[in-house]
Amino acid sequence: MRPYAKITPTFWIGGTGRQLRHRGYHAQLLALYLMSCPLSNMAGQC
Repeated sequence: MRPYAKITPTFWIGGTGRQLRHRGYHAQLLALYLMSCPLSNMAGQC
C-alpha cells in the first residue's frame, strides 16, 4: 500500500478534466479515487 498519490493540476484543467466535468460529479470522484486509491499500482489497477 502506498502512503500518498500525486495528482497534477493539469489533469483537471486539460482535456480529461473537461470531459469529466461534462460527465458530472460522480465521474470526477471516481477518477480521483482510481488515481489515488491506496491499493493502486503503476499499472493503474486498484
